[in-house]
Amino acid sequence: MKLLATSLGAWDTIEAGQRHRHGSTFPLAILAAVLAECGYPAPECWEGDVRPAGRGRDYDLLLVSVMDSRHFWRLPPWLREIGCPVRATDRGDADPIVVVGGQAATAPAPIEPFADIVYVGEAEAHVPDLMRTLESARGAGRSRTRTLEAVAAIPGCLVPTHRPAGHVVQQVYADDIGTTLRERLSVNHRAIHRVEIARGCKSRCGFCALGWRAPYRENSATDIEAALRSTREAGIREVHLSAGDAEGHSEIVQLRSAVAALGLRDHGWTGRLDTVRDCSVSAGKQFAFGLEGASWRLRRAIGKPRLTDDFVIAAVAEYWQSGGRRLMLHLIGGLPTETDTDGAALADLLDRLAYAAGGVGERIHIQIGRQPFGPLPHTPMQWFAPGLSTERIGRAIARHVGGASLAAVDKAGQGVPAALLNAIVMRGGPEVSSLVEAGPPRLPRDPRFARAAAASWLRGAGLNPDHYWGAWDPDAPTPWDHVRSAHSPAMLRRQWGRIRDLLLGT
Repeated sequence: MKLLATSLGAWDTIEAGQRHRHGSTFPLAILAAVLAECGYPAPECWEGDVRPAGRGRDYDLLLVSVMDSRHFWRLPPWLREIGCPVRATDRGDADPIVVVGGQAATAPAPIEPFADIVYVGEAEAHVPDLMRTLESARGAGRSRTRTLEAVAAIPGCLVPTHRPAGHVVQQVYADDIGTTLRERLSVNHRAIHRVEIARGCKSRCGFCALGWRAPYRENSATDIEAALRSTREAGIREVHLSAGDAEGHSEIVQLRSAVAALGLRDHGWTGRLDTVRDCSVSAGKQFAFGLEGASWRLRRAIGKPRLTDDFVIAAVAEYWQSGGRRLMLHLIGGLPTETDTDGAALADLLDRLAYAAGGVGERIHIQIGRQPFGPLPHTPMQWFAPGLSTERIGRAIARHVGGASLAAVDKAGQGVPAALLNAIVMRGGPEVSSLVEAGPPRLPRDPRFARAAAASWLRGAGLNPDHYWGAWDPDAPTPWDHVRSAHSPAMLRRQWGRIRDLLLGT
């Protein structure tokens, strides 16, 4: 079978403004390795700098990894560009089968009409079964309809044209996450071995999918060290210890020691300041810590209670004093109940960080990323209203951009127009499919006018803007009720209530 894979240009949202040359994204690299272990050819890649010459009917399968719901908007244009009918019902036996997977596939309603198969889960779990079923059907000359009927019986496979009423698809997970230990994966044009040390997250912050959409699993330090030795013997000097929260790995200190002993450089980013046990200051290592809430009040409510201002100051100052310099703090704007008081608390925290930087004896550069809050499906905060704006955080950062002791780099991320459109597909059901197919409007960049323009567009389509940009009743159905993730809706509702009470101070 001939395969083509894409992440729909995800690199421009992973590393916006960067000029690195990239090939496949990490999820597609994992997919290719899983296929290779099953004896299937690696897919051609339509990603980064690569644009294959083939057209739709040159391929048997189009494999689409959707890393974020905002990329739903890109699926119909990409299908047109590759020369594949956009709607699944318009495809015949000679057209490729379109398989959509990835993180956003747990809430697939907006793009279900464009997918023959939605694969909900991790590639290692049932992609081999999917491939064997498709290959068998192709060899037997079965029709498209009969092929998809067979696929619908595979765990994790949602076939929109063959889904009985009331049928729920359970997200599937891998028992073995050692693919990157057996296969040397790199996602750019430099020889950096990306080693997955853990998957999921132990902490389960209310806003984050990492701990809510998958169980936490680790590769052992012994197995990881063996892969690192093999990497060093191959002459590769750079690695990326990859995990949603690398610092939370139960053997992270041992792993950092192994990297140093082998003479390797770890370029991997990490996730949580409140779990860090070994802030390595080796050359090339960058730490990206999720501070998230502008104030401790918000951080405590969403799942980061250890991140008091004093804790953050002490931990970051210790990193600087130890020689560490490459640091990024990530913040979420527009969290529920956020006010100007929370923005002022962040400004005070950054002032204190600037004071701590002044004691180092040199000008300290720090990146501060900010994104608007998105109520991700299958998380406890899915019922809160989207944040849409990071304006308060931006004002706090602005006073330190180019500062004398702390020189902040403001990585503003998603603006209001993009956040408005993302909320529509993040929370949308089948009713937004026609909008996705037609494409979004060009919204004014000025936030004051963007929301009004987007609201007018939705009303023109007979839709209520408040449904996408307002808070939801946690007892009402969601557009992703036909997909079940790692935790039950009842558990999510209980956690939603706990977060709500903390935010409201009740």
